[in-house]
Amino acid sequence: MAGLSSPGIGSGLDVNSIVTQLVSLERRPIQNLQVKAATLQTRLSGVGQLQGALAGLQDAAKKLATPGTYEAMSVTSSDSTSVTAALASGSAPALGSFSIGVTSLAAGQTLVSGSGQFTAPTQTVGSGTLTLSLGEWQPGNVFAPKSGSTPATVSIAAGDSLSTIRDKINAANAGVSASLVTDASGVRLSLQSTSTGAVNAFRVTVADDDGINTDGAGLSRLAYDPASASPQMSRTIAAADAVATVNGIEVKSASNVFTGALQGVSFTARKVTTSNVNLNVGKDTASVRQAVNGFVSAYNTLSKFLSDQTKYDPATKQAGIFQGNGAVVGILNQLKSRTVESTTSSATFNTLSSMGIEVQRDGTLQVASAKLDRALNNLDEMKTAMTASSSAPGAAGLGRRFQTMTDSLLAVTGGAVPNMTKSLQSQLEANQKDQSRYQQRVAAVEKRLRAEYSSLDTTISKFNSLNSYVSQQMTMLQKSSSNN
Repeated sequence: MAGLSSPGIGSGLDVNSIVTQLVSLERRPIQNLQVKAATLQTRLSGVGQLQGALAGLQDAAKKLATPGTYEAMSVTSSDSTSVTAALASGSAPALGSFSIGVTSLAAGQTLVSGSGQFTAPTQTVGSGTLTLSLGEWQPGNVFAPKSGSTPATVSIAAGDSLSTIRDKINAANAGVSASLVTDASGVRLSLQSTSTGAVNAFRVTVADDDGINTDGAGLSRLAYDPASASPQMSRTIAAADAVATVNGIEVKSASNVFTGALQGVSFTARKVTTSNVNLNVGKDTASVRQAVNGFVSAYNTLSKFLSDQTKYDPATKQAGIFQGNGAVVGILNQLKSRTVESTTSSATFNTLSSMGIEVQRDGTLQVASAKLDRALNNLDEMKTAMTASSSAPGAAGLGRRFQTMTDSLLAVTGGAVPNMTKSLQSQLEANQKDQSRYQQRVAAVEKRLRAEYSSLDTTISKFNSLNSYVSQQMTMLQKSSSNN
């Protein structure tokens, strides 16, 4: 008899249910491995969070352990709407307070063509050449060319319109920009210095193709040289340097930025002042305060994470992911011990608390403003207390100790946290291999069971068929006997 296509049909046994239940028993080790894998993955994620929090503390501790943090300078202005200042590179700034007055701001020269000379941008002017020369107008309308500057010559064709002349001047990149302005009298050509300062004034000379360079016709209308008989363009704004006083001493600058008046400091004139502005140059205590606050915040983030994840909460009956983990508990204990250590490197500040970083009852840190202010007023001693590098017992700086600790914990080779990550990853890999091996075993068991029960089903089906045949034969014999 051929094998049955649907297990159980021939025998009446629920073969699929039987096999499913037996296979389910075989799958229990896999389920246990999956639960363990989920736990390992949770711990691995927790180690990732731990590493991130430690890295945050590492960065914050590095700032406290770096001498440059306490050596930074800053400059502030009592009126930033009038004068702003910044530290200049190249030389150390001179400490102190400086009184700044702004007499005038820098300006660039501006020329405009005559009123009513042109009615539209499309109007032609004349042909010839314009020569633009940068320099300074000195007393008596004497023009002194700017050192290192080369005059630019602009060729104008007979058919060039006023707008075309504008575009050609701009394309020359001669330190002069051109624009068209429309007023009640028509269109006027305006020329401006692209840079401020007396030395960036300019002269416009014309070689007019009509043979006359100083009249009011043709290209001559765009000339400007007050030393000549009849300059045709008008100067509406003269080129000028910015003028200021520093502690009563007059200083000038071609721009509104003064870079050489104060050692290591540049200041920018924003507007003319009616009263002097004070610039204060000193140690940058604000950045040190920021570094301290950043350290406290990073420490508290790490401390809270470790405290939460290493404890058991009886109220919720939930254990942290690192509850009972000796390595992680050890990290927490290291953190706590560092906060109460002392240093012999400074006679003024020997603990974190003496510099305003105080330990709270819950193990977190808090900044005591009055103490921190006192430390910021003595940055040299604070720097020593935080940054000292020494192998002598108790002499290393307190900030440096936190940096050393975090560097060690996060070291790629031999660091506790990377080692924890590697261990968990190895366990997860082994777990996955075990699951794969059990999956293959379960598949083989299921295949064997289905084959065995299929064979049993076929055998029972045969016996049932034979039993039915025998019963039929017995029934027929009984009928035959009763008929006789």
